[in-house]
Amino acid sequence: MAEASKYKKLTPIDHVLIRPEMYVGSVDTSSSSMFVFDHEKGRMVWESLKVNHGLLKIVDEILLNASDNIANKGGRMTYIRVHITEAGEITIENDGAGIPIVRSKEHKLYIPEMVFGHLLTSSNYDDTSQNAVAGRHGYGAKLTNILSHRFSVCCRTKGKEFHMSWHDHMRRATAPRVSNVDPREKNLTRVKFLPDYERFGLDANKISHDMKRVLHKRIMDLAAMFPSIEISLNGVPFAFKSFADYAMLYSSPTSSGEMPPAPFVYESRNGAIAFIPSLTAGTRRIFGVVNGVVTHNGGTHCNAAQEVLQSSLENVEKALKKDNKVIDTNRVLRHFTILVFSRAGATEV
Repeated sequence: MAEASKYKKLTPIDHVLIRPEMYVGSVDTSSSSMFVFDHEKGRMVWESLKVNHGLLKIVDEILLNASDNIANKGGRMTYIRVHITEAGEITIENDGAGIPIVRSKEHKLYIPEMVFGHLLTSSNYDDTSQNAVAGRHGYGAKLTNILSHRFSVCCRTKGKEFHMSWHDHMRRATAPRVSNVDPREKNLTRVKFLPDYERFGLDANKISHDMKRVLHKRIMDLAAMFPSIEISLNGVPFAFKSFADYAMLYSSPTSSGEMPPAPFVYESRNGAIAFIPSLTAGTRRIFGVVNGVVTHNGGTHCNAAQEVLQSSLENVEKALKKDNKVIDTNRVLRHFTILVFSRAGATEV
């Protein structure tokens, strides 16, 4: 009997809480080198920060819900607003196509209640659809809910408004409240949550300074990905108005203050690429974002961009050889940072 007592059957929520790394990646904080915005210098810098990728993931789940909504033809989005308090309570709001405030005939639950409070609920299970969205597996926002002390949602669309809150890691919830409002009021989806920072190993059970900087950069990336949408943090929109303006933030002066040439930027309906020159050689750096998702380990799109630059430099090298001039392509590549922001078909994340 002693052997039998070792075997346990967990609820899905308890499994997320006991083995969060299976769902959101590591919940340990570790040093990572990355680009981050330096407010004093007014540009991007390459720094080592204490990053918790699991915490970043649960914030990303809500951010990507909002950015996925940009492509929804049910309503034109004009803004995404993010607010982060000193204690680390996070609010993410957008005015895009609203979530239908109706009950599912099959499950007898309101759709927002299912989307935010019931695992394995998703609108993206149709594999024949080519929508450029990030979430497809039905976990998404529910993981944020489970790994938070409290979580609430407000949805407004088509003359109705929905409110519901959860606590105790999504185990307990208020009854959904639905009211009638003026049908002329704009659509709204607002999600507010306080992550359980202790589960992510953060001291004083509050967000760290480094993670605030990481989230600031993450929201900047989203603003660069969708420049036609006003994306703001704590009430302040970002100063750049285009991807080209954003790319300029990566240009660094030399120690004497000399600035390099402006970035070479190519934009299309499927995204944008920037080749950012530097007057001093460094480590080759490629930063990619696909459908709003940061790809930390490169990928096909990043490799393709690097091949474009390398091929162009090799052509220049061949042309110069005819005049008995020599350049080292590999050395020149070390003078470039590459940004690749693309909007592709649905990706698995």
